[in-house]
Amino acid sequence: LYNNKKGYYELLNDGIGSNTFDSFVRTNIPEIAKMNICTYDISEAMKWLVSDAMQIKQHPKILPRYLVAFKNGTLHLPDMSLQKHSPKNNLTIGVNANYIADSEKYISKTTFWRFINRLSGYDDTVLKVLRIVVGLSLSNIRNLKRIFYVVGISNNGKSVFGDLILKLLPPNSYSALEIADLSDRFSKGILYGKYINL
Repeated sequence: LYNNKKGYYELLNDGIGSNTFDSFVRTNIPEIAKMNICTYDISEAMKWLVSDAMQIKQHPKILPRYLVAFKNGTLHLPDMSLQKHSPKNNLTIGVNANYIADSEKYISKTTFWRFINRLSGYDDTVLKVLRIVVGLSLSNIRNLKRIFYVVGISNNGKSVFGDLILKLLPPNSYSALEIADLSDRFSKGILYGKYINL
């Protein structure tokens, strides 16, 4: 279902709870209608809406890999322009933050910048790689087949770095499969539909 506020399609599950069609309907219908709706009605509506005829069709001129949905718009990476959200973009994930144009002017004064520099050991090459990791984690580029490791002494910010990336991503868009389990054919199913494994 397309979420116009977030700028991307969300996979909503049947049932009750978070990230379900039920919770989506209950939070988006007018207050006056909330008294007259029940879980059964919502479940029946979902069955009518979901069919094999409903497919996200790829817009031929827009490749989602060059688009990133932010809270305040969709960033077009080739020209770094912020555009209005559109279902035609066919995005299925977004960043839980606003895009700030010319952020390089402001970033040096932030806690994030001090943290990322400390994590990199104030090494420009490592800093560049960390920024690439964050960028790739938040983008729709998924065909690299690369793995990144962050290693170092304890209490230097490795886990905080991972938590930061996860905080920027929507729930259910990441997994935590152990490296040792990557060779297990059944465990790999956990990776399906995930943007990153951390």
